[in-house]
Amino acid sequence: MPSVCIPHSSYPVMPGTLVGAFTDSVGRIVGSPFKVGNGPTTLTVPQGAGQLQLGVNDSQYSDNNGAWDLEITAE
Repeated sequence: MPSVCIPHSSYPVMPGTLVGAFTDSVGRIVGSPFKVGNGPTTLTVPQGAGQLQLGVNDSQYSDNNGAWDLEITAE
């Protein structure tokens, strides 16, 4: 599960949680991966990051269904 890369201060990170990481132009993680909360989450893009990658904290894909609605704004 991707949550093994998230700092333990952010736990719990339950199965099915939307998680994210900023990455550089070739996909290397920049900064710390994080869980996406329910309600406004303010993030600072780390220096060197060029992408935001999102995924599911999951390791069994056969039972997956559902969706998230996201709104991303830059300030």
